Amino acid sequence: MEKFEGDFLKDKYWGNKEFREAAGVSARRTKKRESENVPNTPPERIENYLDRFTEITDREDPEKRERGISAIERLVEKKYIIKAENITDEYIKNVLLGNEAELLGYEREDVKDEQIRKTVLDSLENKIHSPLSTYRVPIELRESLENMIITDQKGRMKQWLDYLTGEEARHAPVALRYWAFAEMLKQGDYDPVSGEYNKRTNATVAIFPELDQQALALVFDEVERRRTGKTSALSTGDDARQAELRDLLQHENFGKLYAFMQEHVRSLKLPTERLVITEGGWKLFSKDSSPSDLTAPLQGYQTKWCIAGEGHATSYLETGDVWIYFSKDVDGQNTIPRACVIDNKEHGITEVRGIIFNEEVKQHLDDYITPVVDAKLKDMEGGEKWADKMDDMKKLRELHFKYLQKEPLNKNDLTFLYEIDRPIQESGYGKDPRIEELKKGRNRQEDIKTMCDCKEEFIATDFIDIKEITQVFCEDTGDKITFFDFREGQNKEKLLPLMELAKRIKETGRGARPDMSFEGGIVNINVPKEKLKDLPTAIKSFEEADNNSPSSIWEELKKMPFATLEQSSLELIVLSYNKDVETRKSSEKIVEDMDKLGLRPATFGELITLGIIKPVFNKKNEYIVALGTKATLDGGVRVSVLVWYGDKRLLDGDGWTIEWGELSRFLCLRK
Repeated sequence: MEKFEGDFLKDKYWGNKEFREAAGVSARRTKKRESENVPNTPPERIENYLDRFTEITDREDPEKRERGISAIERLVEKKYIIKAENITDEYIKNVLLGNEAELLGYEREDVKDEQIRKTVLDSLENKIHSPLSTYRVPIELRESLENMIITDQKGRMKQWLDYLTGEEARHAPVALRYWAFAEMLKQGDYDPVSGEYNKRTNATVAIFPELDQQALALVFDEVERRRTGKTSALSTGDDARQAELRDLLQHENFGKLYAFMQEHVRSLKLPTERLVITEGGWKLFSKDSSPSDLTAPLQGYQTKWCIAGEGHATSYLETGDVWIYFSKDVDGQNTIPRACVIDNKEHGITEVRGIIFNEEVKQHLDDYITPVVDAKLKDMEGGEKWADKMDDMKKLRELHFKYLQKEPLNKNDLTFLYEIDRPIQESGYGKDPRIEELKKGRNRQEDIKTMCDCKEEFIATDFIDIKEITQVFCEDTGDKITFFDFREGQNKEKLLPLMELAKRIKETGRGARPDMSFEGGIVNINVPKEKLKDLPTAIKSFEEADNNSPSSIWEELKKMPFATLEQSSLELIVLSYNKDVETRKSSEKIVEDMDKLGLRPATFGELITLGIIKPVFNKKNEYIVALGTKATLDGGVRVSVLVWYGDKRLLDGDGWTIEWGELSRFLCLRK
């Protein structure tokens, strides 16, 4: 930790009793764990406290890291996320008014206009048959809106937490990351008149501030420069604004500084003005080269890239090369930043970023630059690991052009857009904004009919309704469409065993359902015995199963009992317990339930086999669990799981005694 970091947090928080107590708890843990006393002085206590955070955020074991981050998340949610009882009726009614405005073709902000407000209010009151002022919001509607508000706050908080504890932000000093997160949680809604954030209270319904990586990097850079005796590197082009910045840096109020930097970034040119022009060239900023050479050509543009700040640029160039594609401006010069590729000398290509953004998502590739980036990655060592993502980006580009030209989308297009087979992979932060743009205004039911391409009586919308005449299974939960076509290939052969399973589920009244998104819930595979002759061979085979994505295994799993498979083929069933939450909470209950259905949980070896033969399953959002083999590993009873962790296929371990979540899927076989 740099010296300025300890002094910085001492100035900010040492006068806060809660902070001192937290640092004291951390010191006692260090003494218990390492038999080492931490001196009772602010610098040493703060450094030890920050070490505890980096110990969590920088853990190499993904499972342990995720548990640590989740623990932080739960603490933050308990203290800072609004409680339902603090959401007022007045706010709920304003939400209803805003919703009505959008239905009438206005923006939510338009209701500030007196005439528009009257039009919208008349329309709403006509629908609810009551004056809005005396209207009693139905309990179900209120709960729905409360959940929406709470979910939005949690989602924005998690964006900040994921970023500040993630790989990209590790280039910033940990003290500044801690400060940014702690202060972000205190910011309420933004006041465009004052240019500042209002103070957050326990009744603030507004979501937390937008995460703008470029603005945040500039805050970090300027604060660090001031604290280490360096002059400001930011030029606003305006004497009054420059004086305002100097004053803000003197006081180091995060909310005010961040709002200032956001306004500065918004004032910069948007590179999107000449998207269609891709003529230009790649420029290499090589490892250990000058950070100012990297930041200088980005200063006039709103890219949302953190490397626009010299501090982040320095850290990136210490570990690898940075490639940026500049397209031509109106003068024919290569000055407009369009895409960025980070080539880390130890880890290979770690980031591919574009310039498309909105308030929720950042740094996605635009339609026009995608082929340019694809060609570059194909020429770079390790670029093949990005092939799947770039294939998805090219397909999304194709659909977006169809949308812009008002061309219809066919069955294959819709299957991709609604992510029927697997999630769309993207290169930026958050879901690519084109996905929602393409879906917006579409008739979802008509799209489902296009995908099904058969009469309604041949469609089953619930698994237990599958029968001999069923041609298509299609379940729409609103969040997700699960689709399986029995007419394709050998899918028809799965109809009878699925009907038998449905019959047993009906007879026993169980809530289990096969997840039909996994090839109809029944997966038939041939066992590659040469790849499974022992555990080291099986692990190597798993890691080599997919050339397009990195794969790894939790080291502790090398101690998990492993038995070679005698069968030449396997019929695996992927079960979901989302219709039976009580059973899903307990591994023992799940195994008991499987037994009543004539099933048994899959073993460790059977899970690895699935990972080898069907690596694409490892790239879905779902968590595939094998409860048939358990062992005491890393101080607890564990079972093996397949999970897609960021951009990596992972063979991991999880606790036998945990409550399984809604993304958990359980692998099993007939007895």
